[in-house]
Amino acid sequence: MTKPNPEKQRLPEDLAKALPIELRDALQHPFRRRILRTLHGDARKLNPSEFAESELAPCSAPCISYHMLALTHSGLVKVEGSEPTSGTSKHYFSSSVGDRELVLTVLQDTEESDNQFLAQANAG
Repeated sequence: MTKPNPEKQRLPEDLAKALPIELRDALQHPFRRRILRTLHGDARKLNPSEFAESELAPCSAPCISYHMLALTHSGLVKVEGSEPTSGTSKHYFSSSVGDRELVLTVLQDTEESDNQFLAQANAG
């Protein structure tokens, strides 16, 4: 079986050119777009571990934490609180996309290809 190529899942050029660089960089990865779609469509706050345990998880909790951090730095995701756990803290995140039309367009226009990419990645 052929492994999926993440380069083929980068943003379409027309969408990428329309985004400010910090949003373009954050939205280049299909895992980040999946995470953001989930957070934006879900009224509750999620932490990386909860997300990793769901059927929507594109990767492990540490991987999701990494991608959520990138989305947080871009302003697309915000930390909504934390709670102490054994020796660390569990952080909860939510979408801060709001009604940013261009970001919502990117999420909508890439959803089908992202789902195909992630299904192929999970099968491999």
